[in-house]
Amino acid sequence: TRVALAGLLAALVERVKLLESSFDRAVKQTLTAEYKGMIRVEEESIRFGIMRGEALSGEAYETLGVLLADVALLFEGGAAHAHHPGFLLHDSPREADLNVRIYRRFLDMADAQIRRDGQTGDVPFQYIVTTTTEPSERLKGTQVVRLTLSDGPGSLFGRQLEAPPPAEPAPALFDEEGDT
Repeated sequence: TRVALAGLLAALVERVKLLESSFDRAVKQTLTAEYKGMIRVEEESIRFGIMRGEALSGEAYETLGVLLADVALLFEGGAAHAHHPGFLLHDSPREADLNVRIYRRFLDMADAQIRRDGQTGDVPFQYIVTTTTEPSERLKGTQVVRLTLSDGPGSLFGRQLEAPPPAEPAPALFDEEGDT
């Protein structure tokens, strides 16, 4: 019915406003208060944009916009109105495309938001980022899990994950008896 549809549309508009507020907060904390995070809902997509007077473009702003949109969705995922799995993995999110200072501020913002949401010790999500960029001094001083992709204790999987040299045979996925 029209009444039900109007109610659903009103709820959708409210959810978009909440998400835009979270995205805008992430933009301002990462850049400065002069910037604004905007969301535009289109027929088949949602566009996240960073504005400073007018829409900013370029690979760095697009990369940062994607990263900030991802974490805004993650942060909203803890709310009752949202449906997010509570897990986000950024695998080397093209830090070469971003100014190192902005990239570090992005990571600091994510850490600050996680700590704010986890004031009671129970953060409703997990955020993993792999990077070759050293963390900021602030993050070096906080308790974050830091693993390396090398062999042994303290590494991500406890062993080196790489292809063997061409002269060596590839290790078998299954044992000789065919057990799975």
